[in-house]
Amino acid sequence: MSELQHEAATTRKVLERVPTEKFDWKPHEKSMTMGRLATHVANMFGWFSATLETDELDFAGGYEEPKPATNEELVNIFDKNVAAATETLKNASDETFGQNWKLRNGEQIFLDMPKAGVIRGMV
Repeated sequence: MSELQHEAATTRKVLERVPTEKFDWKPHEKSMTMGRLATHVANMFGWFSATLETDELDFAGGYEEPKPATNEELVNIFDKNVAAATETLKNASDETFGQNWKLRNGEQIFLDMPKAGVIRGMV
């Protein structure tokens, strides 16, 4: 839990500094925009709950990230995800951490490992 809080505090400082007017900026034509990258980072903390409360994520079923229009919306998304992650971790049992979780796209499985490993290495 202390690692989560430490990472969340550092990440929040970074996200607070992403200017709304630069959300569309890209360092290279093949890069994602700054706003999309910041949103991706803000949503990573939501993956704690998604991993511990489900058995898989199947991209074939559709996945859409929120699209904040302002820095304030971005930070609010992040704060909600951190709060959910904290609550989920507090309530998770040892048994839950030992259960397997899959990342897939239909029949193609990208990842199949215990939830503890997903949380530690992927989130």
